[in-house]
This record gives sequence, C-alpha cells and structure tokens, in this order.
Amino acid sequence: MNKIQKNEELYKMTKNELTIATSKTFGMNNFKQYCIEDLEYIVKNTNILLRTILKTQHLTPEFCKTYLLTDDYVVYDGDDVMIPDILKYQPHIKEKDLIN
Repeated sequence: MNKIQKNEELYKMTKNELTIATSKTFGMNNFKQYCIEDLEYIVKNTNILLRTILKTQHLTPEFCKTYLLTDDYVVYDGDDVMIPDILKYQPHIKEKDLIN
C-alpha cells in the first residue's frame, strides 16, 4: 500500500472552516484518503461523523481503539461505533487487535 502523504492544506483551515466542514469538504465520499495523523486532526477539530471515517478511510487498530471505540469523540447521537462495525468496514483489522 502506498504511504498517504500528510495534507498540509488541512492545517491551514481556520477554526470556522473546520467547524462547518463536512465529509464532502474533505472529499471522503470521493475516495480521498488521509493519513492517520490527518484523521486524528479531523476527529479532534471537526464534526465529521466517525462512521463516515470508518467507512471511507483505511484505519489502524490503534486509531479505532483511541477514537472510534470511546465516547470521547462522538458528536451526534447514533454515531457511536462498535467492534462489529469496525470488522465489517475494516476487514484488515482483526477483533483481537481491538481488545486490550
């Protein structure tokens, strides 16, 4: 797999731009991929649905444990993610990798 380069434009966005950004803004629904560092920034600074990230990005088990399997970053009701969801949309991740 090719290494995904950090998207410097993401870090130039204003706080207001980040607040109103959608998955369309970031091209996620058009198969644009972000590196894990960028995804961490997106989760921490935008209101992008976690489920959108889960369904459109190539994630690591560590990212899933830190950002998807906790309630800390759930912005909207119904956006919580469970292990079966991760296994469905991230088939390269194994259940044992998500359990401490």
